[in-house]
Amino acid sequence: MHPQYNGNAGGYPNDIGLLRLSSALAFNSHVTNITIDEDPNMSWEGESCTLSGWGRLSGSGSSANILKKVTMKKISNTECASRWASVGGANINDGHICFYEPPKSACSGDSGGPVRCKGVLTGVTSWGVSTCSGSFPSVYTRLSNYASWMRQNSW
Repeated sequence: MHPQYNGNAGGYPNDIGLLRLSSALAFNSHVTNITIDEDPNMSWEGESCTLSGWGRLSGSGSSANILKKVTMKKISNTECASRWASVGGANINDGHICFYEPPKSACSGDSGGPVRCKGVLTGVTSWGVSTCSGSFPSVYTRLSNYASWMRQNSW
């Protein structure tokens, strides 16, 4: 877990952790590696990106029993912050990357799941609106913001 993660602060700053597997992955047609975004200057703004996860199918619904995916547009952090401005504690910072294309949304249970832009892993699900209605942007942890930390803490 990132040492500066704060689950009690607005926007859940530094919402990222690394896992160490007990054995190596066996790569095959279903399991492959992916490039992680390390370029802090790459905005991805306006890009259609793919979000995926096993989360709820609606705010109070059941969790997916098969992996779900959706394509949504990446928006700027300025637009994201503006769209979340009416919600207390919904702080957007440089460690976030946001996606918005109503009525699509990440949902509860998708946390930690990936978002890919042009085949590059750009973020992991962090937080959003609990109704999963798509009325607010889905907020992800921006991996390029943590590239150095990930390298330093990889085995």
